[in-house]
Amino acid sequence: MKKRSFFIYSSIIILSIYFTGSRAGVMSVALSAILLIRYSLKSRSKRYFIDAMIILGITIILVFWSYISGGDEHGTFQYRVDLIKNSFIVFINNFWFGSNNYTGDLEVMRQGQGIIDIVNVYIKIALSSGMIGLSLFILTFASVIRALNKIGVKNLFHE
Repeated sequence: MKKRSFFIYSSIIILSIYFTGSRAGVMSVALSAILLIRYSLKSRSKRYFIDAMIILGITIILVFWSYISGGDEHGTFQYRVDLIKNSFIVFINNFWFGSNNYTGDLEVMRQGQGIIDIVNVYIKIALSSGMIGLSLFILTFASVIRALNKIGVKNLFHE
């Protein structure tokens, strides 16, 4: 019965996220499914294989993004590339603690609506809190991944 309930609730969540039309939501569900499979495997060699496939998949997506997406007619992909380049310069100048006034250094990124759209939460945290804040933010996820590695996913579903 637990497996059936889990399947029903998971299906509802997945369909809900799919019908929002959000690319980030769909990607998070896909990544969650891959990680669930990865952590349910007992064999280290199979885990390493999944890790290699994830890295290969991400690399293919990054290299061939313009072909996969059918082009970037609105320039959003180029905006994100420029944001990463310009943010990196600001990040290096305020490496440890970041800056509350980083938007002044990113004036070149101001859009037609008069805003500087920081579309990536990691960039936003790195700019405002520096390496210390970014490390603390990433450390929360790393601690969860480490705990999952210790106990394994099968122990989450079977008591």
